Amino acid sequence: NKNNTAAYYKNTKFQEILATYNLMTLNTEHPTRYTPKSSSLIDLFITSNINIAKECNTFPSDFSDHEIIVLTTQLKTKSNTTQTKKQKKPVNITYRDYKNLNEKLFISDASKIIWTEVYQETDVNVAYNHFEEKIEQLYN
Repeated sequence: NKNNTAAYYKNTKFQEILATYNLMTLNTEHPTRYTPKSSSLIDLFITSNINIAKECNTFPSDFSDHEIIVLTTQLKTKSNTTQTKKQKKPVNITYRDYKNLNEKLFISDASKIIWTEVYQETDVNVAYNHFEEKIEQLYN
């Protein structure tokens, strides 16, 4: 366990290795592990492109003596760069409103479904289609 906080980080062998491969650590400000007697930075985000990082934060953890590290990035994907050149197509989102669903009636109707067609099917895709049809009938 090597403490990599900024105070301990400068002029170390580890820093030389990172520099050799053009790598940088994104979180060198705050410790990521706490014990009753000490704190140290031993959990790192290492990258060759520091520009992808928008923000790097740590948060206390309820289940470990290591903090949770969150890295927010801005990545360019092929679809992102293609869509910025073209006009973005509108997206239609269809959904069902279950606010007024009668849960007792739904459970009663679901218990009456005959699933034999689904269970006996040997082709998983056909079985799924049968399952989907039955669920759709239940909601309609």
